[in-house]
Amino acid sequence: MRSAQAFHALRSFKQAHSPDIVFLIATKADSVWMEGIQVKLGFAGKLVVNYDGRSGCLCLLWSMSVEVSLLSYSNFHIDVHVTSRKDSEVISEIQSAFIPGRLIFDNAIMGFECMHVLKAGAMALKLDMSKAYDKVEWDCHNLFFFAESKSDIAGFRCSICGPKITHLFFADNSLYFSKASDKDCHAIRHVLDCYARASGQVISFKKSTVCMSGKVTRSRAVTLARILGVQLVGYHERYLGLFSFPRKRKKQLLANLKDRVWEKVKGWQSKIFLIVRKEILLKAVVQSILTYAMSLFRLLKGLVEELHWLSARFWWVSNDEKNHIHWCNWRHLCQSKNSSGLGFQDLSIFNKALIAKQCWRLIVAPISLAVKVLKHCYFPVTSVMEAEYGDSFYFLWTTFYWGRELLAAGISRGLAVGSWCLSIRINGYLTL
Repeated sequence: MRSAQAFHALRSFKQAHSPDIVFLIATKADSVWMEGIQVKLGFAGKLVVNYDGRSGCLCLLWSMSVEVSLLSYSNFHIDVHVTSRKDSEVISEIQSAFIPGRLIFDNAIMGFECMHVLKAGAMALKLDMSKAYDKVEWDCHNLFFFAESKSDIAGFRCSICGPKITHLFFADNSLYFSKASDKDCHAIRHVLDCYARASGQVISFKKSTVCMSGKVTRSRAVTLARILGVQLVGYHERYLGLFSFPRKRKKQLLANLKDRVWEKVKGWQSKIFLIVRKEILLKAVVQSILTYAMSLFRLLKGLVEELHWLSARFWWVSNDEKNHIHWCNWRHLCQSKNSSGLGFQDLSIFNKALIAKQCWRLIVAPISLAVKVLKHCYFPVTSVMEAEYGDSFYFLWTTFYWGRELLAAGISRGLAVGSWCLSIRINGYLTL
């Protein structure tokens, strides 16, 4: 198989017959070589058993039109269950990375919501994957669904009637949810070990962490963490680049943004920049640092003022001067250039616009798994625009409720008849 002639013969066979599944035996080949074969031939998934001694390397390749579930394997065989699936079932709703129309915000919303409402007897496992990219999405996904179908892994629901979630994959960020039981922990560890041996993917269990719901006793949690072979923590500090946090710790989460901005500004203050370059740095670097977090969370008023002060300090001060004057209010500089400003972003307004964009997606993409999770938790019998506010709601949803004000001020639906369009507005928005 490692010869050019064998590869060209395999590629010609693939082009002529378009097989959905291919089984290969190659002497002295390994998972890295088979990965190159998979990419060059355009197969969606692969399963590799590396050679041992004189035995050959076994490799199973399959296309997107079939679903493959691993049953067992050894150095001499691979036993799988293969089922065909329709085009609408090729990509699961739980897969997010590298899928058109699906965003990193979907996984962030589901991850934060699940970790917030961990119920009695539930756990959340976060794995440290080495150079995963999209391997985890496509190779490990079916293994977990197969384990779930056999009831080996219970999964987790944010609400009674909400969708069940067993895992969230986005590139090398992996979260697993299940019951805090010996059975589920053994099943998860078995799936991960099987995946690591078959794919060659490195899983650092020493760097991986697990957190339990509040009603799981300390001794019980330690026992389950030993079964998984990971560290036990009170809660996961980060997910997808953002701090996750328990209740009433919003200030600690968002304070990290100020530290990141300050590190940038502090490094620039010792240098001399032209005014034009300062404008570019503030717009292209400083404000872009905040965009991702502001798309999910509402910045506290005090934090916004501090971030504005850091930006103004960099704008008006040169060479780290101690005595300096701000010759103009920063709010005035945030106005457009047509209004005698400089076009800097007012972070409070910009934050609300980004949140409103997320709320709009809750309306136009109702089939998204993230939308289904939020709907069953906060507005099960109403629409997004009619959802009520609650003091006990998670910070993420209260942020969406705040951003919804922009939509309520101008949203409407149109009724089109031929070439005519009639817009109707009821209480600022329409519920047809």
